[in-house]
Amino acid sequence: MCCGPRQSLGLRVPEDLSVVGFDDVPQASITTPPLTTVSQPLAELGSRAVEMLLTMLRGEAASDHVRLSTTLRVRSSTGPAPRA
Repeated sequence: MCCGPRQSLGLRVPEDLSVVGFDDVPQASITTPPLTTVSQPLAELGSRAVEMLLTMLRGEAASDHVRLSTTLRVRSSTGPAPRA
């Protein structure tokens, strides 16, 4: 196998195309180039889900919207916006 999709199209990351992922999986930091990604507080996300489930099982109204903070992990897969 000679090359991945971005090489066969002649695209360079981040010079021609910025790439951003979500969930900050461990592999994101070891790709070439390292992937910019959004990180979520997974432990808090799970904890809130369990709390909501227990609330609903008790027959109480659970919040239908929860907003948790995220963190943008800027790595080498993103570059500046092109000039207009």
